Amino acid sequence: MNPEQNNLQPDDLRALALQLAAFTDLLEQRGDHVIQQTREAALHIGQTAKSAAASSERMTAGAIEQFRQAAASVVSDGMRQPMEDAARTMQGSTQNILKATNELETRVRTAGRGLTATAWKAFVASALASVTVIGVAVYMGMHTRQDIARAEWTGLINAAIANGKLTQCSDGGLCARAGRKWVRIDQ
Repeated sequence: MNPEQNNLQPDDLRALALQLAAFTDLLEQRGDHVIQQTREAALHIGQTAKSAAASSERMTAGAIEQFRQAAASVVSDGMRQPMEDAARTMQGSTQNILKATNELETRVRTAGRGLTATAWKAFVASALASVTVIGVAVYMGMHTRQDIARAEWTGLINAAIANGKLTQCSDGGLCARAGRKWVRIDQ
């Protein structure tokens, strides 16, 4: 096996470069997809929390209004004491609903922070992957440059052999023609 067979051909280098570009593109697409999904999830959670808070406020306002109407009717009928008890119960229920709403908002904020942290982690992972891909590309470029230099040197040696200016000495080693005389050059 001669050194020419160990060297990568230009088509092989192009194929490797295309594969590396495709791999880099895939990593970027995946990173973008994760970031987009994280943003959409954060928006959805925020919208759900706002909707839940608005729904809770509507229910509370509706319940209070119904309570007021019922209280006016009952008071007019002489049922003041049961209505006061009901009002206290309703206020307790309203406070419980407000407390639950506050807890939900807190959980939504915590989830939002978690999603933001996840998005940043995905961004950092994507950036690290990109840096790694760039590092591999730089390494491959340097390695390719060395291979090209070696190929050029091998080409010069092969041309010298083909022109009869470089051969193996009769006693072993490497000889080159200097004018009309053969000179050993491997010592």
